[in-house]
Amino acid sequence: MFKAIHLILGANAAEGKSKTTGKPYSYGRLYQPTSFFDWDNENGRGVSSGVKTPEDRDAMKCTAEMMDSLASVELPAFLELSLVPSEDDIKELICESFKVVSYIPIKHSEFEALYSKKPTSLSKSS
Repeated sequence: MFKAIHLILGANAAEGKSKTTGKPYSYGRLYQPTSFFDWDNENGRGVSSGVKTPEDRDAMKCTAEMMDSLASVELPAFLELSLVPSEDDIKELICESFKVVSYIPIKHSEFEALYSKKPTSLSKSS
């Protein structure tokens, strides 16, 4: 098992039965920011800044069972993920559990509460 801390922006999961094949399915996905990339070739050039969320195919996979516990966590947040190799592909890691490291406020009132406090004095006392 591997442990790693990741910024998770969002998550989704689904369980059910395929309409076309009738086979059951179960999946979970964690979405973390990925960097844009600059490019330069004979046809042009592109520059970028910041991050984007991955497409479904690029999202980190997790067990559907783990998603039930994630439903109670407000995202985005930094999570310590417990990762195990996939049974189908040993090079792919699947998240099977997590622990919240820190929550990231996204509502204006939460930011306002954080940044309206005046800093305390750092003067030396004798």
